[in-house]
Amino acid sequence: MEIKNKKTQIIMSISIALFTIAFIGNIFFFKTNETLLKGHNSAVLHADSILAVKLNTDKKLDALTENYSTCNQKNNKLDTLLNELKKELNIEKTELIRLRNLNGSDKLKKQLKEAQNQNIIYSQKINTLLKETSELENKISELNAVISSLKTDHFNLKSKFEKAISLKAFDIVVTTYKNATITKKAKRTNKIGINFTIPENDLAETGSKEINILIYNPKGQIVSAKGSKFQNKTLQKEQVYTINKSITYNNKDTKESVDIECSCRLDKGTYNAEIYIDGKLAGKKDFILK
Repeated sequence: MEIKNKKTQIIMSISIALFTIAFIGNIFFFKTNETLLKGHNSAVLHADSILAVKLNTDKKLDALTENYSTCNQKNNKLDTLLNELKKELNIEKTELIRLRNLNGSDKLKKQLKEAQNQNIIYSQKINTLLKETSELENKISELNAVISSLKTDHFNLKSKFEKAISLKAFDIVVTTYKNATITKKAKRTNKIGINFTIPENDLAETGSKEINILIYNPKGQIVSAKGSKFQNKTLQKEQVYTINKSITYNNKDTKESVDIECSCRLDKGTYNAEIYIDGKLAGKKDFILK
């Protein structure tokens, strides 16, 4: 009878301990979710700000590009006019030399005077055109520098915008099983369950999304790889994966779960789960098998 009472007391102690651990876990999980939600809302506001700056930069770049093209066209016209005036000036100079070689007369003197006056007018026009051409060249040089700077800003904003529209995986939970029973033993595990949440993202495109999951064992090898590959856009290479899944995303919080059947023997140590959405790394989680 005394032994039975001791067993009852031990069972009650274990039950109280498990209840306490579960209660503390719930508090920790609640605080973690609250922190992640704040981070998510901040990320959405930051993404909206990036989009506004990107659109404004695109408008400035288009306006400067058009101004640059107009200046080039005007500069080409001035070059053409300058060449024509130089030809006319050469003609006038030739005529002036011819008149100087002729015997003097009032008529010839008059023609010579007119030619000299015309020569002065053309010289003034050429000087004016040369000044305008120089100013245009300086302006084109300044526009080239501004456009180059804007292209750099545009590239940086595009990179930030692409990051903002990429979907992420939060609240990643990895559970290992022996059939339907949870276990932490490597030699008993024959199934790995992964649960995660894809949060709301108004900047992302809706529709079909391809999810690829990679499980790395302690030796850095892919667990249960079947040889199928996907384009890893984060690492810019083709890579084998553990399992994949297609989902439909509608800009709302989406909870997903994936079960991986492990037919191979698992070793003790730290494993790493990586989740890719449309080829881009969305989240990762470590877990340990003993």
